[in-house]
Amino acid sequence: MNMPKPYRFLLFALAIPIFQTACTPESSSKPQAEREVLSAVVANDSASWVGIYRGELPCADCDYIEATIVLHDNLHYSLTTRHVGRVAGLLPTETRGTFHWRDDGLLQLDAAGDNMVFFVHEKGLQMRGNDGKAYPNSQGKICGLAKTGSFVPGQ
Repeated sequence: MNMPKPYRFLLFALAIPIFQTACTPESSSKPQAEREVLSAVVANDSASWVGIYRGELPCADCDYIEATIVLHDNLHYSLTTRHVGRVAGLLPTETRGTFHWRDDGLLQLDAAGDNMVFFVHEKGLQMRGNDGKAYPNSQGKICGLAKTGSFVPGQ
């Protein structure tokens, strides 16, 4: 079928917006890393992250580490750990120190806390590597600590 030129131009002009709309990504489809950074920035509000976090962390020479971290609004923390699967009777250890918010929105403990890095979300802390990535343990689970309580800031 041979179409007159004005109709071909009109058909072409109508097709351009259709193809542009079909190929434009939705505004809500942000990359995973970008969504995490935005969530971490929101966590910079002390009312959302001050509190008590408990859970299990990975351990190279034991089964796992039972850990409790208490985050204070003055950027101080206390970390209590107990290595499970080591010599029986090993007592928990407590470390106190400071933490800071990295430029990528992640929370990082000081050297006393082994410079551990966490992604802060509304339900807890997710352990990250120094590169900011989440690494699963041998069972494929991302390790973290659940928020189990809050307290009045400044305590």
